[in-house]
Amino acid sequence: MLPDSRLSLFGRSYLASSYRYFACSPHELAFVARDGDQILGGGFVSLAPDSLSRRLLTHTPLLCHLALRPIGRGARQLAADLLAPAAAPAASDEPELVAIFVASESRGRGIGEAICREVERELGRRQIKSYRVRTERDPANRAIAFYRRLGFIESGAEARGRFLVLSKSLP
Repeated sequence: MLPDSRLSLFGRSYLASSYRYFACSPHELAFVARDGDQILGGGFVSLAPDSLSRRLLTHTPLLCHLALRPIGRGARQLAADLLAPAAAPAASDEPELVAIFVASESRGRGIGEAICREVERELGRRQIKSYRVRTERDPANRAIAFYRRLGFIESGAEARGRFLVLSKSLP
């Protein structure tokens, strides 16, 4: 498990249950970068991102964790983001890279880019022509430069401009 992903704000047990959900869901794709037995990174794509929040509420113990566990501001904000209605109905048929993470000791080695290439190979195999990612609109957010370097272009904003939506067309 990668303890510095955003979902880790809800604790290790929720992190494990969310990973299990993503790995088994027919609506999500899970990707893992490994070096032998060591997990270096991973990513999740939702093929139906507009209903992902509802699925997380019904198929993971998210509500229990919100109700029973005292959580900090970051986790409360993440919960609010997960529960917020989708703001981009025009792109509702576009899969979304909902999480990508690389273990801190493995960053800067091209692992995130390799995960995105694998995502794109799988989406292409499924004849999907584009996908999107949402990331926080913050000048200090290094993810924005990462996604732009991979060919994503800005396609909108949501949640009162807090998130930047980037899309990428696939060959």
